[in-house]
Parts: sequence; C-alpha cells; structure tokens
Amino acid sequence: MRKKVVARPKSEDKKQALLEAATAAFAQSGIAASTSAIARSAGVAEGTLFRYFATKDELLNELYLAIKLRLVRTMIAGLDPDEK
Repeated sequence: MRKKVVARPKSEDKKQALLEAATAAFAQSGIAASTSAIARSAGVAEGTLFRYFATKDELLNELYLAIKLRLVRTMIAGLDPDEK
C-alpha cells in the first residue's frame, strides 16, 4: 500500500516574506535577481518559493499586483471623504 502524501498548507506569512524579499531583490538587481537569492532572503528554500509561485514571471506579476494595490489604497486614503 502506498503512503498518501499530504502537502502542507501554504502560509500567508511565507508568501508575504517572499514578496518582500522579491521587492528588495528586484529593486537592487532588476529582473536579473535570482529566485535562489529571493528565497534565501525570505528564509526559505528555493523549492518553497516555487510552491507559492510556479515561475519567476508569476512571482513578478504577483508582486506587481501587490504594489499596485498598495498604491491604490494609499491614493484612496488620501482623498477627501466627500470625494470618495
């Protein structure tokens, strides 16, 4: 009988750490930033990075969306309440 492999649930904290590490790495090295350096900076193995983001492009896209969302929230927070 084969053992059933159960994947660990993904942690929002790890995902956030990866996005923060990616922000710093891409800011410093541009698109040439390596996934291994991003993972190391986030305190996880490179394989863990790929559990959260299938490709480097997917990581970059998710990072873009996160930054865009923060920008929109900041802009909305600065609006006059009568203008919202």
